Amino acid sequence: KLDGASLGAAGSGVTKVGLVATVSDPLGKRVTDATLRLDGLRAQGIGGSAKLEANGPPEALGLKLSADLSGVAGAPLAARAAAVLDAAGQHLDVSGLTADWRDQHLALARPLRVGFADGVTLDDLALRLGAASLSVKGRVAPALDVTVALRDLPASLAQLAAPSVKLAGTVSGDAKLVGPAARPNGTVRLRATGLRTTEGPAQTLKPADVTADATLAGGAAKLDVRVASGGDRMSLLGTAPIGAGTLDLRAQGRIDVSALNAVLAADGRQVRGRLALDARITGSTAAPKIGGTARLSGGEVQDIPLGVRLRDISAEVAGDGEAIRLVRLSAKAGAGTIGASGRLSLAAPMPVDLKLTAKDAQLLASELIRGTISADLSLSGALAGAMQAAGTVTIGRTDIRVPDTLPAGVATLDVRKAGDRPRTQVAVATGPEIGLNVRVQAPAGIFVRGRGLDVELHGALRLLGTAADPRPQGRFTLRRGSFTLAGKRLAFDTGTLRFDGGLPIDPSLDFSASTSVGDVTATLAVTGYASKPKITLSSAPELPQDEILARLLFNKSAVSLGPVELAQIAGALAQMAGGSDFNPLDSVRSGLGLDRLSVSGGANGQSSGATLEAGRTIAPGVYLGAKQNATGSGTQATVEIDLGRGLKLQAGVGSGGADSATGAAGGGGNDVGITYQFDY
Repeated sequence: KLDGASLGAAGSGVTKVGLVATVSDPLGKRVTDATLRLDGLRAQGIGGSAKLEANGPPEALGLKLSADLSGVAGAPLAARAAAVLDAAGQHLDVSGLTADWRDQHLALARPLRVGFADGVTLDDLALRLGAASLSVKGRVAPALDVTVALRDLPASLAQLAAPSVKLAGTVSGDAKLVGPAARPNGTVRLRATGLRTTEGPAQTLKPADVTADATLAGGAAKLDVRVASGGDRMSLLGTAPIGAGTLDLRAQGRIDVSALNAVLAADGRQVRGRLALDARITGSTAAPKIGGTARLSGGEVQDIPLGVRLRDISAEVAGDGEAIRLVRLSAKAGAGTIGASGRLSLAAPMPVDLKLTAKDAQLLASELIRGTISADLSLSGALAGAMQAAGTVTIGRTDIRVPDTLPAGVATLDVRKAGDRPRTQVAVATGPEIGLNVRVQAPAGIFVRGRGLDVELHGALRLLGTAADPRPQGRFTLRRGSFTLAGKRLAFDTGTLRFDGGLPIDPSLDFSASTSVGDVTATLAVTGYASKPKITLSSAPELPQDEILARLLFNKSAVSLGPVELAQIAGALAQMAGGSDFNPLDSVRSGLGLDRLSVSGGANGQSSGATLEAGRTIAPGVYLGAKQNATGSGTQATVEIDLGRGLKLQAGVGSGGADSATGAAGGGGNDVGITYQFDY
């Protein structure tokens, strides 16, 4: 009798061992009655208890085993077994075997005899697991001569070996093996149907069917593996060693990469194209060599949040066992093109030499920015060490739009299904360090427009630091520009545009415009970021904001403004506030579908002399409008045609009392003229 002993080392072992055994007539007809209990079992996160009972004579010793374990792939496991041991006859008759884990129930389908008179033999082992069945018959030791049949095994049982792998589908197979277990001969055939993952974005991918045939002989396996998913096909043919040895495999297939959209669509990305693979794997298991080609045709990549779209992508990658070469890569981006080529050595530390070119490529086309670039870049260094990106990027004509209104912020919610354990933070592996030494220049001009802003800049900067932490140095300066506020156009004196190097691209603004109105010099400054600009007014002498606007827009004091002019002041203040929609005139203009709607006040702010003007562009460069006095005493139709190069043809026809189209006095409201405007 043994009670209360403990066994094991730190982190594993048994907390308590109990043994009670009685042997009757040990020298005659021996009968054993014993019970062994193990409590506090612990090993690799699994804990629990087990009990073994033995009762009877040696030729018919009854055995009962029970085990209750916790933490087996995150769930409890209960197992029970019953058998009779015939020591003289050297066989074990198993009458019962069950195991319950999660919602799976494993049971012995019929009695099993295990013989050990000449090695170990199984006389028709038959197990059932739901709709699945496993049959094993023959010798399993010391050498194999066994037949195995597996039917409809749930792929979800992969969680037992890898808890993070959650699959659906079924697996079936047959095997006939002879010879030593380390180097058997025979055949193995496996079939997996409806194989797919059940969690994460990949769960929307099409299920796959897999067949794998292996002929084992002489310590090597002749393989024939085929995978089909939707219209995609892959195959792996050739020989591989059982253990160490030489490889001679060929992988072929054609894949529609748009199948990845099921995973990428959640992030606003899409891909298209056909990938053709013809690769050879030679060498040894310790030092494999990869050769062959992979070709992509009809490819397209689109990133909606960034506004990136590459189409007509064509690429070829070739391997010769020593290196992988990017033979060619070409794609269209807008009206331009990009291309790349290079080489990656497979020998440590895996040197890389890559060239990238672009010509008038439109890589960004979002609501905030649209433009083209030309580039001549290189990437060199070691993939297993540090790399350096260098070269020149020339920015073509680029338009940056300052949005009229900003979208509401969207909160990100941590959604978790009922019963799921809290997610743990997983450290994201960082890639190789890429140093930057890239010159960015913009001789053609960068145009910033929106919220009354219309500027053109040029300049250059240099990107230093690393790809993970870029450090741009430089700026773009004002070439020309203006700001329109409530119909009043102000020309900028100075301006700069700076980029912070991050994504999404959101350049910072710093512009200043000044004008003298009477005895007041007003200055307007635009600062902040393109997504959230800040507009401020100052003056000399110092005046309140509304007073500056009154002098700026109407050339008079705020106390002498009429109701219509006060509404325009309110709209201008709302425009400078950023994001506010309070502008009565603009709301009416939008509702009527007009491009222009303005009201000019009468003398001394009285509405009796006010004039209403409305119109819209009816064709590119052609504007049609109308003017009318508030008293109804005069109307005029106006036509304005943009002739190009700053020239505009203006004509007006109407009754007396309305101002002429060109601003000339008299004429009864009828006139024709040409105006010239020059921006500097």
